Amino acid sequence: MNKKIKVAIVGFGWFGKQHFKVYRDMREVEIVSICDLAIDQLSGCSGKKSLQDEFHKDVNKKDEIQLTGISLYDNIDDMLDKEEIDVVDITAIESEHYILAKKALLKGKNIIIEKPMTIKYADAKELYDIARNNNRFIYVGNVLRFDRRYNALSDIIEKHGQNDIRHLSLERNFQSKSHYVYGRVNPVYSSCVHDIDLTLWLSKNKVVSVQAFGNHFLDRENPD
Repeated sequence: MNKKIKVAIVGFGWFGKQHFKVYRDMREVEIVSICDLAIDQLSGCSGKKSLQDEFHKDVNKKDEIQLTGISLYDNIDDMLDKEEIDVVDITAIESEHYILAKKALLKGKNIIIEKPMTIKYADAKELYDIARNNNRFIYVGNVLRFDRRYNALSDIIEKHGQNDIRHLSLERNFQSKSHYVYGRVNPVYSSCVHDIDLTLWLSKNKVVSVQAFGNHFLDRENPD
């Protein structure tokens, strides 16, 4: 019998719960621990409504989350010291990605991390170097490549050939309330990263030049 992959989830907000539900249904995976600053509020959590539930209705499930048998922590250092873990899945707030991932990598753990990987290039490069020097893996959660609609588009393009592509135009629209969540960082990191990744994947071309501009319609720190 193959050994199950032992996973720890760090950050148990909306994204953490979605990851939890996927792992729960995978026979090859065992969720051993969860780390969250508000860990005392997690017991018996049945999916308290959040803003993401409103604008991600296509992926939201109302089933109750049971944490029986799973170790709960409010400090990642304690969790890394006490638990046997193969993969640390980081779904915490974006500003904490770098430090949490670095702690886990230095403890010899493989990493799955929600996008954006970090909000500074230098931090991402450092994590990459640590992982490579320690023979560990980092996977960033750009999941749209696995979406059936984009897979179908990729198959069509592959059938006809990349030379037939003349132009790709991608547009992403959110309700204004979504900016209270995704507006914590520049939209290039929170949403445009999907379009950038899809463009590179579908076109099979390297970047030649980049032009960008931003608007602040909602008068918030980051552009809309």
